[in-house]
Amino acid sequence: LKCMDGRIHLPYATKTPLGIVHPFRNLGGIFDLGWPYMGDLLESQVMEAIHQGRRVLIIITYHFSKGDKFRGCAGFNCDKDAAMVHANEIREQVEAIFGHGHKTVYPLVCGFETDEDALILHSSEGESLDLSTLEPDELDSLPVKLEGFFTDMPAQVRHDLLPLVEGNLRHIDEMRQLQRDLD
Repeated sequence: LKCMDGRIHLPYATKTPLGIVHPFRNLGGIFDLGWPYMGDLLESQVMEAIHQGRRVLIIITYHFSKGDKFRGCAGFNCDKDAAMVHANEIREQVEAIFGHGHKTVYPLVCGFETDEDALILHSSEGESLDLSTLEPDELDSLPVKLEGFFTDMPAQVRHDLLPLVEGNLRHIDEMRQLQRDLD
């Protein structure tokens, strides 16, 4: 679930082939699963995956710029905290619909810092893991780090999330290298 202004492009920022991530876009990333069509659409997608024997990772995003507050999300008047609060409200709605156990559907709140395209992962315990603070040489330790961070996430979902996290670390490194080359 993401803002439709175009700055959040998960396949690009995670080096994920197109077609794997199914985006739902709305102005400012503002959603309410009680909206008639929205709730039905999300439920239909989730149920289709479940009937195919798959688990579902719903990535609920918000975005901001660390370099300039006013490059943040206009839908929230460039207020990162307001965007985070809304993303957590959506997580709560997903849990109310699909359960708090997270065995089949896992709602992941994920920040997106647009200067470096860095992901900030939020656990259901309120912890955050800012991928811009990790180094590419930490790739080997990521499975253990994610297991400790997402204690309520099923192992298969963590396994499926891992390539996105690894891809984002590589992407952040490339963005930094590009910036060094420009400087």
